[in-house]
Amino acid sequence: MIIKPFRAIRYKTDLKNMVSPPYDTIDYSLKMKLESKSPHNVVRLILPEGKNRYENAGKLFHKWIDEKVLLQDSDRSIYPYQSFYKINDNVRSMKGILAIFKLSEFKKGVIMPHEKTFSAPKADRLNLIKACSANLSPVLGLYRSSKNAAIDFDALIQNSIILDEFSTDDGIGHRFYSLSDADLIEQSMNILKNYSVIIGDGHHRYETALNYQKFMTQKGVSIANGHNWILMFLVDMSGNNISLLSINRMISGINLNKFKAVLSEFFDFSEPIHFNDNHSALLVTDGKRSYAVTAKHKAVKFLDDLGISDVEKKIPTVIVDKLIAGFLLKNKGVKIEHYGDDKNVKIEENSVFIKLHPVKYEIIENAVNNNYTMPQKSTFFYPKVPTGLVINRLDQDV
Repeated sequence: MIIKPFRAIRYKTDLKNMVSPPYDTIDYSLKMKLESKSPHNVVRLILPEGKNRYENAGKLFHKWIDEKVLLQDSDRSIYPYQSFYKINDNVRSMKGILAIFKLSEFKKGVIMPHEKTFSAPKADRLNLIKACSANLSPVLGLYRSSKNAAIDFDALIQNSIILDEFSTDDGIGHRFYSLSDADLIEQSMNILKNYSVIIGDGHHRYETALNYQKFMTQKGVSIANGHNWILMFLVDMSGNNISLLSINRMISGINLNKFKAVLSEFFDFSEPIHFNDNHSALLVTDGKRSYAVTAKHKAVKFLDDLGISDVEKKIPTVIVDKLIAGFLLKNKGVKIEHYGDDKNVKIEENSVFIKLHPVKYEIIENAVNNNYTMPQKSTFFYPKVPTGLVINRLDQDV
């Protein structure tokens, strides 16, 4: 990978009330809550409203720069970031660095996607980038270091300036730093250049950046300019730095009895406790009854006949989306929704909730190394890096 320090646009005060989650995780009620925190909360930029919403976002972004709500750092820097969160009452930490990454078409050994994308979100984000000439949110880039060549994060933050420390309403603690020491930055870049990157979150943003690069190149803009780079948060997966949670499915339009009857030819239904013992099992429930569901030989043969590889069969969303929803429940009038959190799920009548095991990072690596992209909403990386810590201008030289 090729990364560089950059002169970030950022808020200088009150980050707690200025940042937001990534745009694609925000519903209407959360948007209203974020807007109430500050008239300058970044959600007003990433989810603009109105007939001319993209133009409005661009004008607002540059207005905040003119009013010095947002200021640009004088030194080119990388920005170490650390968060503290709980999983099953265990406190964990995520750490990584924010920097700019040299755009490249997807290529094995350089940068690789792991999920499919759709055209509508890319069109939406392209309009926003054109209006703002900036990366407002980072892409999550994952790499796996070797034992002999890893970034010493503690050494980085010891030589960094702490910019802010705060907690957000979701209970996550945040520490945000700036490092402008050229020697330490070069050491980090020299380590990272030997690794390839898998996109964790932000597939649409990355592909949109490629489209924006083509758009600017066609306009005849100098190839040295910022549109050839993208804001990325880089996380070393070998350090157990981030958690992988499951994205579950809700299927409405069918009750559990009928669901079981339709699937029983291909799946075994057993006591729910068996879900915990088998990583390939699913857990289905209507809120009153639950079953652990495992594939029979017929299901495996069906997937074989579709040309599904052994790597793909280990991905729970392939089983649900291709076999259950795509074949067994096809044309049965059901609707599927995705849930990244099952704590507050309300299961309506005539609906079945399917809980999945999280995909292991090794399975993601195997998938991308075999040129396979997973169904959309297959992974849920947690926690999310807040939007608004840093913004990367694309209309300047890097």
